[in-house]
Amino acid sequence: MQTRLLIGLLIPLIPVGAKMTMLRVFFALLILIFNPVRAATYQDLFNQKSVISVTDDAVILVDVERPATKCDLSEEFACIRSHSFTLAVPRNPSVKKWSFAGSHYEVVLGDEREILGAGYTYRVIKVVGVSNFLISYSRTRGVMAIKEPSGNTLLLHEKCGLLVQDPSDGCR
Repeated sequence: MQTRLLIGLLIPLIPVGAKMTMLRVFFALLILIFNPVRAATYQDLFNQKSVISVTDDAVILVDVERPATKCDLSEEFACIRSHSFTLAVPRNPSVKKWSFAGSHYEVVLGDEREILGAGYTYRVIKVVGVSNFLISYSRTRGVMAIKEPSGNTLLLHEKCGLLVQDPSDGCR
């Protein structure tokens, strides 16, 4: 009650320009809280220069940022599209081969393992075409690892990776 009274007394004393700035900051914070920018960063444990970071609207390879877009929920794939990096997985988990944006995808292994003390069901997907690499993909965690043709294996830094389709593990 006293806090509310103090705020009520102080607000009229704040200059109009400062009030507008405070409102802008407040609304920016609300946007960040209710619509946070998700980022997934993948890095090789033994090669600090081999890094890929992906947000909802950008792909950053090492230090070059390119704009990116995600597939709509109505499309048959969950995907991220960028000039420098494109990746897609079908929304239908029974699909084992598909093509997207000039690359061909194939599930080469399905497995269930414990990794760092947690159990995961995942698929290894081979990507051939515009880019060539392997990914480890879980519907509940998204892309967990990327193996480059150079042999570098980039591991996910965060709990949740790209293209999560099943939010049952708390990922979106």
